[in-house]
Amino acid sequence: MGQTVRDYLVPRLFTPLGIENVLWEATPQGYTLGCAGLALSTEELSRFGQLLLQQGAWNGRQLIPSAWIDYVTQKQIGTDATGDWGQGYGAQFWMCTHGAYRADGAHGQLCLVLPEAEAVIAINSAEDRMQDILDTVWEEIWPLL
Repeated sequence: MGQTVRDYLVPRLFTPLGIENVLWEATPQGYTLGCAGLALSTEELSRFGQLLLQQGAWNGRQLIPSAWIDYVTQKQIGTDATGDWGQGYGAQFWMCTHGAYRADGAHGQLCLVLPEAEAVIAINSAEDRMQDILDTVWEEIWPLL
């Protein structure tokens, strides 16, 4: 009680994943922006994706309940769009083609989890055309998996 989301998650999630110096934007009152503003390196983002792929388990510890991961990474609402944007939305995670799901960040930050291929693809870019990035993943990387 009395902790920010960032401070709550550091010992429970970030430290076990080896994510140090967690930079996460906050409001002027000091509240963590839960919906945005978390800065992760590409390697850190890939570790988070691997944690999701492993149903919340990391180095023999269950950091996140697998039931929560199952819920948030399943389609909860439909989306009226084309391509990956038309696959639906879970709870902070977008559904993708190819049986995948993703976390999106501003300007082309993507954490793609591909359960069928047992793979994670982490992307940090400065590109707002995220469907173009996803199309490239499906055309160039997916066939190699």
